[in-house]
Amino acid sequence: MSICLLHNKELFADRAGLAISRPSHFREVKKLFVSKCSRLAVAVTGTIIVEDDNMDDFMNKLTNVLISHKDRPGRVTLSDKLKDFLEDRTIIAVTRHRAYIYSNDVLNELDLRVDCAMGSGNLACLTALMAGKGPIEAMRISSLSDRLSYLSDIDSIKMSNLLE
Repeated sequence: MSICLLHNKELFADRAGLAISRPSHFREVKKLFVSKCSRLAVAVTGTIIVEDDNMDDFMNKLTNVLISHKDRPGRVTLSDKLKDFLEDRTIIAVTRHRAYIYSNDVLNELDLRVDCAMGSGNLACLTALMAGKGPIEAMRISSLSDRLSYLSDIDSIKMSNLLE
């Protein structure tokens, strides 16, 4: 049902979300966020981050952590406060030149030469990409592979559009 994808230095996220009160009812939700300073973009799967979650504060703090880490490749250490905010969510975070994945309390740098998909449709999405489909079509195929399929809009941002 949920998918975010990093492909050719472009970050994609679907907008399909389940209504908690009605598990078979879908609604459009925002899953791709860009910081106010335009230096960071984050795609989210898992429990959805909503605007009431102080997203601006989170984006500012994560931007500062990643910018201060920009000359040191590899694993990034997050504060307990940032980890608590993320809870059971998985994110792909990108700056202009680097990409990271947060899962299971660890933020690791991604190899930009390799596609990365997260969410319940990740295997179907990556398989469709390997079969020659484009990223939007691969994400649509992956959403159809879910038991509760719902075709939503897909948001994207190119890493090159982010500021240094």
